Amino acid sequence: MIIWVRQPDVSIFAFDLFYGASDYDEDIFYLSGTDWEEFDMTGDLRSSGDLEAIRMYGYSGGANGPTYLDDASVIYEDYVDIKSMSLGNIKATFK
Repeated sequence: MIIWVRQPDVSIFAFDLFYGASDYDEDIFYLSGTDWEEFDMTGDLRSSGDLEAIRMYGYSGGANGPTYLDDASVIYEDYVDIKSMSLGNIKATFK
């Protein structure tokens, strides 16, 4: 799972992966510059369970300016039966 993030004022953004209503993993990232930066989130996926939601957030104004997100994509290059398709199942095939 690849995402591109940019902030006019270098700061942080958070990325949450939800596997249930109160079951989630959160990572906080510190940007190193004001240009677009690529982040590969594939390693953050659990190898089991069903990914139900993704939440990404940063700043929307104030002293740190807005956070921009572009081109979030999940790329998988192998066959997965639609009945068993979840990001957790896809990641498990790479182990």
